[in-house]
Amino acid sequence: MNLRAAILAMGLLAAAPAHAQETTQAPPRAAELAPEHLAAGENLARAIIFEGGAVARIFEHMDTTIIPQLRQSVITSPVYRGANAEQRQALIRVIDNMPAFMRQELTAGLGTVTTNAAPRIAARMSADNLNQTAEFMSSAEIRLRWRQMVEARIETDRPMPSFPEWRDVGTFAQTPAGMAFAENEGAIGDILDEEAERTLSVIFPRLLTDITGQMCDALGNDCPPHLRAAGNRT
Repeated sequence: MNLRAAILAMGLLAAAPAHAQETTQAPPRAAELAPEHLAAGENLARAIIFEGGAVARIFEHMDTTIIPQLRQSVITSPVYRGANAEQRQALIRVIDNMPAFMRQELTAGLGTVTTNAAPRIAARMSADNLNQTAEFMSSAEIRLRWRQMVEARIETDRPMPSFPEWRDVGTFAQTPAGMAFAENEGAIGDILDEEAERTLSVIFPRLLTDITGQMCDALGNDCPPHLRAAGNRT
């Protein structure tokens, strides 16, 4: 499981990712880095995860495609068909509130990823190179390429690369920051993959439990035993 697949799994409410593999190199302690250097590492992680626009596009896909499909599956389920009118309305409210709930929880989780990845990323490049790369990775043209990359992944269901094609955009690839990023691109992608997998392996089970619990609450005393157990309402 990698960052790209894990983030896309948000919209699918997939089962929890497998536990992250042990890394071969221990991350440096934050105390070993100057505060501005650590901040630069987090700046790049945040630019890649958030400011590039990939996560925003995935949330859009979730809102327009996945949530309506989920709503339809609930409406056609035996639990919904056996519910009374008040319970049905409560179940639909759970589905309607799900996008905002998931955005909040997953955005917070990805914020943790940027914080945890920061010292590991910072150790690979200078602060100036990190900040210049972050600025480039959130530039208008690269934002478009981030979006196109996600669109292609949604349409083809193929594995998504760590980063969009960026070397032919402007002159960044020929700058010291561009050359440093090219040298460390694979390692930085692996760091983000590992940290995302570690964090999302905790968040996904909790999300599924919380949402199932909310559905059980909507059914009240009529919540079936399997939903009570899955939603931790026993």
